Amino acid sequence: MLRRGAAISEYLPGEGAQKHTFVLRNRIITGLSRATLVCGAGERSGALISARYAFDQSREVFSIAGDAYRTDLTGCHELIKKNYAKLVLNSADILSELFADAVTGGEEKTAGGRANKSAVTGKRSGNAGRDANMKFDYGEGASLSEDEKTVVSLIEELSVKCDAPPQVERLGEEAARRGIAVGRLLAILSGLELKGAVTALEGKRYQVN
Repeated sequence: MLRRGAAISEYLPGEGAQKHTFVLRNRIITGLSRATLVCGAGERSGALISARYAFDQSREVFSIAGDAYRTDLTGCHELIKKNYAKLVLNSADILSELFADAVTGGEEKTAGGRANKSAVTGKRSGNAGRDANMKFDYGEGASLSEDEKTVVSLIEELSVKCDAPPQVERLGEEAARRGIAVGRLLAILSGLELKGAVTALEGKRYQVN
């Protein structure tokens, strides 16, 4: 790795791993990847946060489907239902989407019959068939619990007080005063991200959407 690779992180060497850092790490992974495949995701799965990152980064998002009654696939089905992810059955489906230009001989035809120039150059924009103004709102309409409302209020209050989105450490201090332990706070923040209520920023900061 020292000769040919690179270690990519937004944290300083020696900083310990915490639950929320894995979520933020996935944002880097999805950004570096051409596509993200969701193989399994429950209603509140962290995989849905990664899917949201990939979607917002204009990367391709794929998902498998299965038994409608399997709770560990509820998130996958919602992604497909809301057109956030493309349904795939096997690896050939993914390859045909990512390398359609090779299949069509270098020209991908649009609905009007004209060649898609991005296919000619071998470049494809992520989720090319979706509305450019489409927003990822997996949790749209989802109500917030009392603890979630408390955390949202904390972020808003600290954003005004600090004149900047608060860091998770500061949030932890204030949340503890209101009876919310750090572990619980991190779980709440992940849930709020999934619902689209907050966004994780660089430097372990959070802002209300």
